[in-house]
Amino acid sequence: MKDVSVLTGSRGYSSWAWILQAASGIVLVVLVTLHMAAQHFSGQQGILGYREVVAYLRNPVAFVVETVFAATVIFHAFAGLRAILIDLGVSGDAERRLSLGLTVLGGAMFLYSLVLTLVVVTR
Repeated sequence: MKDVSVLTGSRGYSSWAWILQAASGIVLVVLVTLHMAAQHFSGQQGILGYREVVAYLRNPVAFVVETVFAATVIFHAFAGLRAILIDLGVSGDAERRLSLGLTVLGGAMFLYSLVLTLVVVTR
């Protein structure tokens, strides 16, 4: 019988990572649709101007939706990058370091996007 741990990683992380990436892809379809409708099709001439975007983001519901959108994009991108790098064949120790590094980098990118949005909205 084939060792399942080879397919799923040492502790099943690969299975969960794949499932979460697939779920985030589905969520992205919804959020991209909302983002495109709100940002690119609701202005008088199509795309909203800077002041209209700031006014839109000051709405708490819109702010939360756009923040979740940013988090989902970052997660989906880094989960895909992790999957590609692991498919190239890394050892278990390197996989843990890779996962930690991508998590830290993704978290930093999310915090940067959140702070940048808050600075724009609170001015």
